[in-house]
Amino acid sequence: MCDDISGQVLYRLSARASSNKAESMKQSRFPKGWNEDRVKRILAHYESRSEEEAIAENKAAWDDPSQTFMEIPNDLVPIVRELLAKRAEKALNKAENQEKH
Repeated sequence: MCDDISGQVLYRLSARASSNKAESMKQSRFPKGWNEDRVKRILAHYESRSEEEAIAENKAAWDDPSQTFMEIPNDLVPIVRELLAKRAEKALNKAENQEKH
């Protein structure tokens, strides 16, 4: 009897979680300038690369003088990501405003 009840509880929790996941997937929001098609294209690009292509792309990034790699303490990563997102959004807004004029 105990196993039966546990199974029912797990089933209900699983069903509820699936329902919540499906609902949140319907409400997916993307950052400005992004959409589902763009995400799918980027995923397809990275998933279709061979290991050699991935290594070459990573090496090219390290060799690119316009890129900087930094070691950041884990607790500061969210703050750095937020700053980068704000900077990218400002650049996008600036580009959009220049297109209008």
